Amino acid sequence: MVLIEEALDPHAYIALLANADLLLLPYDGAVYGTRSGGILAESLALGIPAVVPAGCWMEDFARTSRAVASPSGRPLGPCLAEALNSLPA
Repeated sequence: MVLIEEALDPHAYIALLANADLLLLPYDGAVYGTRSGGILAESLALGIPAVVPAGCWMEDFARTSRAVASPSGRPLGPCLAEALNSLPA
């Protein structure tokens, strides 16, 4: 795992995103508003599944895509497994 602490140029960002197997998007609506929606749409467009929190707008989007909603306070493992199972062989 690598922590990137600076902004990436568009090509480096897409290259990094395209190498991901799964995105875990811990979203807090009070903090982020709708600012993190781009990465979800971009990852799903690339065929990368995502795990998103239940109870926010991302859950509504998850119902029609490869995203999986994770209920608050529940173990994350089953949601991660479901998302990974959506990957092509």
